Amino acid sequence: MAYLPQHPSDEAATKADVQAEFARFEEKMDLRFAATETRLDRIEDRFDRLEDQIEGIGERMERMQRFYVGTTVWSMTALTAIFSLVVTFFR
Repeated sequence: MAYLPQHPSDEAATKADVQAEFARFEEKMDLRFAATETRLDRIEDRFDRLEDQIEGIGERMERMQRFYVGTTVWSMTALTAIFSLVVTFFR
């Protein structure tokens, strides 16, 4: 029934009417696909930024790990030296 002409008559939809309806439908679909593609592009950009942030977090964690390992080794070395001096002094 949607393909019937808008004016009151007993004529069925013509080929031109059907083609016009398909053309309108195609335009709507093109707009929707374009909008969906735009949204997907935005989502992809967000994922790219998120990956960069995660990579940055990983790098910071590695720096922190090196700092804490270095600090621990230095502290243990200093404590060992102090302990050695104390033991040597009180012998």
